[in-house]
Formats: sequence, structure tokens, C-alpha cells
Amino acid sequence: MKTTIPVWISCFVALLTLDAVPWQSALAQEATRADFEEFCTAVEGRWVGDVTLTADFEGIGKQGEKLILYGDYQTSDDTNLLVGKMYVGGGTATWNIIYDEGAHRIRTMFVTSNGDSDSAIIYKQDENWYEVGAGTTSGKPIAFKNKLTISDNGATHTWARTGTLDGKASPEQQDVFQRISNQVPASAGSKAFREFGESIVGLWEGDITFIKKWPGQQQGRGEKVKSYSEYRWINNKHAILRVDYCGDDSGIQIFTWDPGTKQIVDFACRASGITGRATLRKAGERTWIATLNSVHLPDGSPLSGGIIYEFSEDGSEFKISGQVTENAQPLDPLRDVYKRLR
Repeated sequence: MKTTIPVWISCFVALLTLDAVPWQSALAQEATRADFEEFCTAVEGRWVGDVTLTADFEGIGKQGEKLILYGDYQTSDDTNLLVGKMYVGGGTATWNIIYDEGAHRIRTMFVTSNGDSDSAIIYKQDENWYEVGAGTTSGKPIAFKNKLTISDNGATHTWARTGTLDGKASPEQQDVFQRISNQVPASAGSKAFREFGESIVGLWEGDITFIKKWPGQQQGRGEKVKSYSEYRWINNKHAILRVDYCGDDSGIQIFTWDPGTKQIVDFACRASGITGRATLRKAGERTWIATLNSVHLPDGSPLSGGIIYEFSEDGSEFKISGQVTENAQPLDPLRDVYKRLR
């Protein structure tokens, strides 16, 4: 997990050399393949933390706003790539980390749903990790040096940041992240599914703001409608059925625990022709994240992204946030609220 928005944005499309970035002596630091593997082991898993935005970010939040960031980091391509997916405010981001054998450097590449990006290198010094890089935020250049301190036997990550925004020094920032888990074993996942069911089973009224003009709906983007959803246990509590009426459309959704993939999965179909599949995971005491895996509009246009469920402590409401894209183009942030009727 990187720290604030301008800190954890890296370039997704290119491996930059960063020769023009300040702190040139730091950029001379090399890393070994063993360093890369050690860093991946330290970061891989699921994390949650509070971040403070150091600038305004369209679709995410305003400068000084404190938000919860959820991160999911997994190795890929025979452990040659570490991929991190983050959810914060109304936006998402992807952090890609590789080991450059030729240059002997750990390189990072990142992009957010609002188009900001940066690129950096990572190296270890004096038992701490450092990330040094540059990029753009809202069209303005940024440069940064981040320090990662690992404590509590790897369960706590503290990111401290110094840097510049548009040539001016940014406020020093420190954000703390707690590990949620490395992996979800079958028993824990099955338990998590039951916890989700206990939180959501019931009848709910939702205040929905459309993030686009949906098929089969009279209302358009930005307009508000009411939604009525009933979630109930079925099949001896091995699944949850949702029946939903929203505006001029209706739909059904089934959640269940897949012991083969060790994931909570859900399948949805709406009267308007929208169909899809997603996976759901627990990200906090009362927070869940759904990742859209194969969701399509009636014309075949793909939807992707992440949806965050946040339940109140007393169980009387839950909020929906997150970011969805259509044909890789971000839609408006999700900002829906559901109140329990029974």
C-alpha cells in the first residue's frame, strides 16, 4: 500500500528511467532479485488504512479529506509481477511492480481511475524501504520520496512521504496501514460469507444516484431513484437471493461461497438485459469489496471496477461507494445509501 493519492500513483504504460527526478543519489540505489521477492512477501495480501489527500482529485476527494483506502496485492506471472488494486473514495488505482534484471532495480508503474500517474523505483536501506519517483496529478508534475517502515511482525505498514507538487513542497504525510490477511483459507472464507449474510439479509430501501443512463430506465445520469431490495437465505443457507426493484428495472442476484476457488461469488441478471459475475471479499470489520469480473450491458459493452459495501455499526444501513468503468472509461463515482426496513 502506498500512502496518499499522489504517492501511490505510478505509470501503467511505460518503464521510465526517472533521470530527471530529484534525489538523484537515491535513484542510484540498486536492488537484487532477492530484494524484490522480500518486498513482495512484505506487501502481498489485503490491507486497510486511513489516508489524507494532499491535493484535489476529481472523482476521489478534496485536499485534506481523510478517506479509507483498501488494497489487495497479489503476485502474478510466476511471481515476476506484483499487482496491487486499491479502492479509495470514489476511485480506484492499480500498482504494478516488477524487477528489472538489466538495471538491477525494482520498478513501479501506476495509474488511477481519474488519469493521474507516476513511475518510481524501490530499494531497501537500513531495514526500511524507499520509493522515489515522479509523475503528474491533475496535470501538474509531482516528485516524491516515500519511506516504508514495517512493524508488528509485518502487520503494520507506515508510509512517510516528502515531495513536491507543481514545483512547490508538499506537506509531509504519514499514513498507517493494517494487514487484513495474507490469504483467505476455506474455513475463514466460508465464515466470512455467513457474516456477510447476517449483515445484509433483510428488506432495504435505497437512495440511488444513477452514474449513467442505464438501459430500461427513464431517469438519466445524476438523477435519483428509489430502490427496494430483499435479501434472503436460500438452499439451507448456502446462498443468498436478492430480489431488487430500482426505478423502471428489476433484477435478481445470487451470492454463494465457492469452495473450489475459495471465494464469495455472485451472479446477477436484470430485466433490462444486464448480466454479470463478481467476487466479494471482506476488507474490514463491516466492509466488503465486490470486484466485477464479467459484467456486460445488453449491447455487450463490458463493465468493470470495484464496489464497496460499508455497513453501519448498528446494522441499520449500508453505503455503496467505488468506481465502475464502461469500455475502460470511468463512470461517475458510486454514492448510494440503503436503509433497513426490516
